[in-house]
This record gives sequence, structure tokens and C-alpha cells, in this order.
Amino acid sequence: MTALNEAFWTELDARIATDRSTTKPSSTAKITPLTSTTTSEMRSAKPTEVVTRPAADWAQVLDTVSAAKGTAQEREAQLREESITRAALTADLQLAQQEIHAFRTLLQETRAQADARVHQAEERARAAELRATAAEIWLKQIEQATRGLLPDSFHAIL
Repeated sequence: MTALNEAFWTELDARIATDRSTTKPSSTAKITPLTSTTTSEMRSAKPTEVVTRPAADWAQVLDTVSAAKGTAQEREAQLREESITRAALTADLQLAQQEIHAFRTLLQETRAQADARVHQAEERARAAELRATAAEIWLKQIEQATRGLLPDSFHAIL
């Protein structure tokens, strides 16, 4: 915020300098510094010495104030626009964060389901292997049993 204030005052000083360079200095204006003037000095001052400023000086002061006001209003409008943009971007960011969270949750659920399916497939494969092994054992037992039932002449063929 300090940089903004500094930039504002720098711009205002530049405008004032530009305004002063375009207007002619008045020889009738008498400027009395207030900081060096004490109350006793003011009492001793002649009542005829009145600080007078020509209308051009007052117009310059009014122009300076108007320029400062215009600059302040422009800056305020810029700040309002930035605030609106920031609010919209913040809302978009929150929405995006919610979507990311939802997608992460969905991803975790999908991974868990996939892992469960793989585990089930592995269990089914093991069960099928066990059944196949048991079937082979039964077939060997059946083959051995049938060999004992067949007459000796068929054993030579087999």
C-alpha cells in the first residue's frame, strides 16, 4: 500500500509542477511562512500588509485539488475493479479446489474398487487353479482305477 501512496503523491507532484510551469508566476503574491512567524511578529506587522493572492493563484490551487480528486477517484475505481476481479478469482479458486478435492476422492474410491476387483480376480484364479489341480488328481485316480478294471490285454494298448 505504501508504494501506491508513493506513486499517487509522485504523480500529484508531477501534475502540480506541470500546472505551475504553464501558469505565469505572479509578482503580487506575498507568501509569509507560517512556521517562522511568531505571534509577537504578527502583532508588530503592519495591518496594511495583507497576504493577497491573485485569482490565478487560487485557480491554480483549485486545479491542483481537482486534479488530486480526479486522481483519487480514478484510483478508487481501479481498486474497486481489482476488488471485484479478486473476489471473482477467489470464488473460481475455491470452486477449483472443491473440484480437485472431489476428483481426488473419486480417484481414491476408484483405486480402492480396482484393487478389490484385482484381489477378487486373484482369489478366483487361485480357486480355479486349486480346482484344476484337484481335477487332475481325480483324473489320475480314475485312470488308475480304470486300469485295474480293464483286462490285461488292454493294458498293453494303453
